[in-house]
Amino acid sequence: MGTGLVTGGVMSINADPTKFDITAGSGYIVDNHTDPAVPVVTKVTWGAFTAVVAPWLATDLVQNIAINAAGAVVQQLAAFTIAETRDYIIIGRLAGNLSAITFATTAPRVLFNVALDADDLAASLGQVNIGGGNVFSANGANLNVNKSSGEVYRTGANYSADRKSPNIVPSAALVAPTFLRTYRNGAGGFINVSTTVTDQNFYDNGTGTLAAVATNKWTVQRIYLAASATATRAVFVYGQAVYNSLGLAKDGIATEAVVINASLNDTLLRGWLLVRNGCTDLSDTNEALFIAAGKLGDTGSGGAGSIAGADLTIYQSSVAAAEVSGLTETTIATVTVPTLGANDMVEFGAVFTRPASQVGNTLLNVYLGGSLIAVHTLDVAPFAVIPRQHLFSNRNDPAIQLGCSDAAGVLMTGSVDTTAASTLVLKIQNGDAGDATTLQSLTVKLVRG
Repeated sequence: MGTGLVTGGVMSINADPTKFDITAGSGYIVDNHTDPAVPVVTKVTWGAFTAVVAPWLATDLVQNIAINAAGAVVQQLAAFTIAETRDYIIIGRLAGNLSAITFATTAPRVLFNVALDADDLAASLGQVNIGGGNVFSANGANLNVNKSSGEVYRTGANYSADRKSPNIVPSAALVAPTFLRTYRNGAGGFINVSTTVTDQNFYDNGTGTLAAVATNKWTVQRIYLAASATATRAVFVYGQAVYNSLGLAKDGIATEAVVINASLNDTLLRGWLLVRNGCTDLSDTNEALFIAAGKLGDTGSGGAGSIAGADLTIYQSSVAAAEVSGLTETTIATVTVPTLGANDMVEFGAVFTRPASQVGNTLLNVYLGGSLIAVHTLDVAPFAVIPRQHLFSNRNDPAIQLGCSDAAGVLMTGSVDTTAASTLVLKIQNGDAGDATTLQSLTVKLVRG
């Protein structure tokens, strides 16, 4: 037993909005820490407080309210510390506009149904993956999947198997299991297909009929795990968008607006399968990539739950470079690029300024190891923006090898794959003798595959 409210204690604004009321109530203040073997329990009761003056109102916007051991009202600007919550019965918070109280929020720590507090928190957080297990991966050079063994926190789900551990569900490893593929039926519902293989050639466009994924395009499939004492089931949600590359598919994990079957609300998101059309081997990282979710089914920290991997900014400048005038091709940046690992990619983004009266189109020429690999036309003034673009990679990805594209979606000249460390050089070439272009910012990133 700890300190908290038992009855009453509801706070409201008085008819005079410069004052407030608290209903009669009771609670306990418990000292368990001075001598844990002999706790001191003080029962506190109070009558109704009416038209309590708020002396802080003219100077402060908020005030925290509690009842002390003497049954008196405590008002303070600072939020109650953890130590103070042991000494006071917390009632709630008031807010004002320097002339009147505008909000009275009753938010006590209650002493009844304490055992259910943990259940309330668990329900709010959802299921939890314990210890880093339950990781999905390729079964082999095929379209089957495996799942490692693990445990899941799910309130009461293991009660029938082990009353001593009713909330921790052991989930055995799965090898090429039967699982569900699910997609929208076009009428607000979902269609489920029982299978043992993934489907990389279609995506869910919301019509009820799966649409073909274009050649060399990628989709993001979400992987859910339903675990209980009696069964473990995996569900793969079809991708609902198509991406030009693996890198863009990674971005889509966070940005794709996915409609999820409500029946999956009581399951645990365990990761994503990024897969290219035509894939026949999920173990080929040029064709497919499994990414594990965090323990709460998120994309945040926690081992494999990190999506971006160890991305590395290898060049960044936000200081305007010297203006480039005339027709002579001029170097504006030289970047040393480290050796690329398997599936790594180099991307860049830049902002240029050009006079509004600019006549000719300016070219941004990108060289790698002395060879021209990309050309971008800057034809907008006063600002020409190149959003995040793929330059070259070690992903053997035809979509990337075609080159990056400008804001209008026009592909640049051919980009290249490389594994060797090299030098990246960016050069400006104006289209008219009277033109002038200034690089305002440039970022070059190594994106880990």
